[in-house]
Amino acid sequence: MVMQLALIMMYKTQIKPDKLEEMDELRGAFMDIYEKHDVDVIGHWRESKTPHISYYMARYDDEDDYTKTVLKLHEDHQYRELTARLNEIRTDFEATRLTPV
Repeated sequence: MVMQLALIMMYKTQIKPDKLEEMDELRGAFMDIYEKHDVDVIGHWRESKTPHISYYMARYDDEDDYTKTVLKLHEDHQYRELTARLNEIRTDFEATRLTPV
């Protein structure tokens, strides 16, 4: 079996603790946009003791695929609107690029 290595982006988001329900709504809307733009979301997780901190990971074929996908997302009006709403409840954000070795 040949394994294809890919670029993985891991995103950590912390929101205001009282905004979990709003975050769940936003996540659903983001997933619709990601599906529309063929973003391969590997999964989504919450910290068990601090559920207002969550992680998700997305897979891209390579740097070029990542760059093109990000450009498509930033051109999407709905994506920009959702990001603005997310920024209103988000208190911290970290993106980590995991590259194959």
